[in-house]
Order: sequence, then C-alpha cells, then structure tokens
Amino acid sequence: MMSMSEEVGKTDLERLLTKRAFIIPKYQRFYSWEKKEWEDLWNDIDYLDENSYHFFGTFILKLSKKVRDGGDLIEIYELIDGQQRLATIIMLVSVIIQELKSIKTSLPEDQKQELEDIIKEATKLFLRGKNINKLRMLGLDEEFFREYVIYGKFYEYITQKACDSMEKIFRTPSQRRIFSCLQFFLKKVREYRVRYENKYKESLLDLLAKIKNNLIAHIYFVEDLIQASHTFIVLNDRGKPLTNLERTKSQIMDYIIKLRSKDYEKKVEEIHKTFEKIYNLIQSINFRLRRYRIKLNENDLQRLHFILYVDESMLKKFREWGLLKKASRKDAVGRYHRLLRKYFSKSFKKYRNRKIGHLIDLLMNYSNKLLEVFETVDCLAKISVEEVSDLERPIEREN
Repeated sequence: MMSMSEEVGKTDLERLLTKRAFIIPKYQRFYSWEKKEWEDLWNDIDYLDENSYHFFGTFILKLSKKVRDGGDLIEIYELIDGQQRLATIIMLVSVIIQELKSIKTSLPEDQKQELEDIIKEATKLFLRGKNINKLRMLGLDEEFFREYVIYGKFYEYITQKACDSMEKIFRTPSQRRIFSCLQFFLKKVREYRVRYENKYKESLLDLLAKIKNNLIAHIYFVEDLIQASHTFIVLNDRGKPLTNLERTKSQIMDYIIKLRSKDYEKKVEEIHKTFEKIYNLIQSINFRLRRYRIKLNENDLQRLHFILYVDESMLKKFREWGLLKKASRKDAVGRYHRLLRKYFSKSFKKYRNRKIGHLIDLLMNYSNKLLEVFETVDCLAKISVEEVSDLERPIEREN
C-alpha cells in the first residue's frame, strides 16, 4: 500500500480514463493473463480500504488521434504498456455493472434511477462512449471483447449455465482466457452476497469506487515508436513476468536503438513487424493444436529455434568467449536463453565500434530465422486429424 502522491505522472484510474480511449498496437502480445494474475489483482483491490491507495502499474501511451464522440473530444492512445492490466480491470468492471443491472430490476422505482445513473457513468468511463469503445483489442479478439465484455454478452452465457457452448465460439486461446477471466471475477464478486448479506449493492458500489479512485497508475507519454520502445525496455513491467521471447525482443531493440545506424528507425519497425507475426503465429499454433490436447508456449518454440539455430561454429564461439564450459549442444539447449542473452551482449561489445553492419545483420537474422521456425510449426499444426490418419495408414502394394 502507498499514500497518495502529487508526483507528476501519477493518477487514479478515473483521471486516466476520462475522455480517453485506447488501442493495442499490432506488435504487442495478445491477452495472456491467467488465474494467478487475476487472483493477485482481486486481492489487491479486495483488501484495499477506502483511505489507502495501491500502485496499479505503469502505462506507456502514444497519442494516435483525437475524435469527437457525442459532445466530448476523445484522445485515442496506442497502449504501449499496460494493456494486460487495463483489459483485466475493464473485465472486472463489466462484471460489476452486469450485477448492478441485475440488482436494479428488483429495486423500488425511486431507487432505480439513482442506480441507473451510476451504471451509465461507470459504463462511459470504463466501457464505451456514444460511438467509441474504451479499449480495442488485437485481431480476432477485438470483436469478441467488444461483444462479450464491452456489451456484456458473457452474462447471458454464465447466468444461463451455457458456458460449455462457448467452446464452439472461441477462435483464439486469448478469447478463452478473456471468458475465463469474466467467470473468475463473477465468482469473486458474488462472494460479496454472502459476506455482506443485505448490503450486496452497497458493497459493489464501494468496490467500483475503489477501482476508480484508489488504484494509482504511473503514466508515460511518448511521441514515436523509438521512444516507446526505449521506455518499455528501461521500465520494469508489473503483472505477468515477461517471457524469454519478450526479453529477447527487448534486448534486440535495445541494441538496435543504441547503435543508431542511419536506418535504425526502419530496423526497429522491422523488429516490431516480425514479432507481430510471431505473436499471431503463437495464437494460431495453439488454436490448431488444441484438438490434440497439446499446448506449446513461446519459450518452447524459441528453444526449438535455438536447437536449429546453433551450429558447431556458434558452439565453438560460446567456448572461446567463456560462455559455456562444455560446448555441447545438450548443455547449450539446457540454458538457451541465458546463453543467447550473453551471446548478444558479447557481440554488441565486440562489434559495436568496428563492425556495426555485421552486428545489425546478426540481430536481424536471428529475428527472421526465429519467425521461420514459428511459421514452420504453424504449417505442421495445420495437418488435420484425417491427414494424420492418412499418413499412418499402410501403403497398399500394387499387384
């Protein structure tokens, strides 16, 4: 817990969200938070009293455009960092709003309007304005998030106990996570019925007030992709730890930016586009493999790439540079990310002053080869069950 501060850049969620909307850049990862992160966030809010404040995390924002929405001028920002937290808090508020709507139906007429005004205010702040949604997700998740979170369609399925039918609707692993998140928060919110008995409505309004006013965010405004990339690299992200793949991406971008070659801005853009494709492929691979009950995370796939990427000359370099005592492929694979990080670091120090072109080629080549492996695995995952059966069927001999 922390005390409220007037420090520049810190604000509560109500001020962060007022007259702003957000879009997630294509090069960011899809929704990836799971039960551990939901549980942590819920506990942070649930245990928070009205006179305390909690640091919610860092948001890196890049202004995209300004548009009119009814009588309001809305600033639309690219959400460079903070998308997981914002998406999750929006889902929690969506659950609270749906529960308040349900409560409203049983209230006396003189109390309905007061609650309706609160619901409208929360909807405008957290979910949508007249024509603009508060948050636009990536790819296929955008329509799903709009329908089931922004407009609350999830509530129909959960309250009618029709969640099993949702399996036919999910088109990406992240859509399943989004729906599971809504289920998780609805269960947590409804525990307030038992805890607060006849004051369920008041407990939800208190919860909503804490979210608006007692969660403190630190905001960084950036002007371009280079500044956004650099700010993301130097800040520690709160929430789900970065994967090895994301750390690799950050390290490569960091070195490209530091080298400041003539076309470094173009190179950073290329890195972002490469990893945009990789994140899309991760979604595709796991969606295709679900019928085999196989799940590959991005660390597994990066390790596979490392096995293919490391040749004998690279193993020899590991030994010469003191990165690996036993320069065997087995030893290298077992600690692939640490080796990769040290290899890039050593290469940067060795070549930055005399072989900048060679160093840039090394970094760009790694990214491109990594993409090739993800594309190959995605192609293999496209093989249908019938095609697998055909491959396993014995070949009939001709007479």
